[in-house]
Amino acid sequence: MKLSLACLTLISLLGCGAPTSRSTEALILDLAARLDRAEVSTETSDIDFGSKAARLFLGEGWSWNEQEPAGTTFVWSSRYSSEVHFFIVDTGSRTVRFRCKPLRRGLDQVEGLSIRLNGSSPRSVPLRQGWHEYELVLPSDSLRQGVNRLVFEYSRRPGLARLRLLTTGDFELSRPRVVMNGSPPKLATTNPAAFPTPGIRRVRPSLILLYVIDTLRADHLTVYNDELNTSPGLARLMADGVVFADAVAQSSWTRPTTASILTGHLPWSHGVETAADALTGELESLAHQLQGSGYRTAGFSANGNIAQAFGFHHGFDHFSLMGEFDAPSTTVQKEALDWLRAEESPHDVFLYLHTIDPHAPYVPTERSFSGSAKGSTNSPVGTVPFMRQLAKSRQEPAADMIQQLLQMYDGEIAWNGAIWLRFTRFASAISHL
Repeated sequence: MKLSLACLTLISLLGCGAPTSRSTEALILDLAARLDRAEVSTETSDIDFGSKAARLFLGEGWSWNEQEPAGTTFVWSSRYSSEVHFFIVDTGSRTVRFRCKPLRRGLDQVEGLSIRLNGSSPRSVPLRQGWHEYELVLPSDSLRQGVNRLVFEYSRRPGLARLRLLTTGDFELSRPRVVMNGSPPKLATTNPAAFPTPGIRRVRPSLILLYVIDTLRADHLTVYNDELNTSPGLARLMADGVVFADAVAQSSWTRPTTASILTGHLPWSHGVETAADALTGELESLAHQLQGSGYRTAGFSANGNIAQAFGFHHGFDHFSLMGEFDAPSTTVQKEALDWLRAEESPHDVFLYLHTIDPHAPYVPTERSFSGSAKGSTNSPVGTVPFMRQLAKSRQEPAADMIQQLLQMYDGEIAWNGAIWLRFTRFASAISHL
């Protein structure tokens, strides 16, 4: 909305044309007095890793927030490199200080750390066991005004507790003002009534359906990858709808990502980031809004992270969890249809279904193989013991094993997509009775 206002204001200024006469009276806008209406970037000075505020500065390669018994907050890196973004105004040299603890995999084993600033050559930092503070000078010729990118590269995964950026000198920003001649610019309004939309008729749908397929990769859907025939039915449906070409999950795991879907807030804002976090119900969700608009709301989940215990029932008249992580999408859909049929008036209904397939493990049935793929229903590949052993080994599977797992994954997508289309037809028919 702020961006829209800025654009509309600019259009208003450009569309005014040249004034017929110039006023000699100057208009002075005191920007400091209007600071509460501005978006301001301040220089980064201290990042407390493991805290909610630190998430604003973390890029790729970080796990969830954690805390030691002594109270120290930290976050492990989840890859062999991880990024920190920081903002500066003055490009003078900086000193970065950070506390770091390497992941110990043997007595007296030392792990290596290299740091790159904005793609420059790596600077090596030898690490010692346990928590220690390290210091590194960031050269001014590699720094940029605005956002800078600091990449930590590891031989193994260390964690970071705190990072400080120290400047060699102070700088001062004088009180900003804008001085112009003539009349003040017209400010754009945020009132929707000011932007009439002729010919647009508001429609209140009888059924609103939010259907979530857990752990679904965009590049394994037909609509995003026409070389794969995993979801032709979904592709036909999406041809009549809206498809987002660049949609990004707000976290690497289910609970914070789903909380963002339902509330429209980032994880650091809604507060669901670690395994101990839950939605409080104080933050208005989509279910709350629709409930307030007269809709009956019901949620059905096959993922143990989306449960009453973690606050996801707030705003729903009915909410149920089927199993922990093993209920197939057919079970979720059947319970939703049974609830809908039992409603005295199945109109003005919001249904939220959270299905777990194609999340691992992959049940080795015939439906788990897509296209021309062939597999045995007696194979242990994809089962819970197999996937646990695969994760424990920390070794990359052989190429044929990867291919078999991908085929089973694509088969789960095809199965879920096919029965989802059938479910929407049944649900729509019931809601229009």
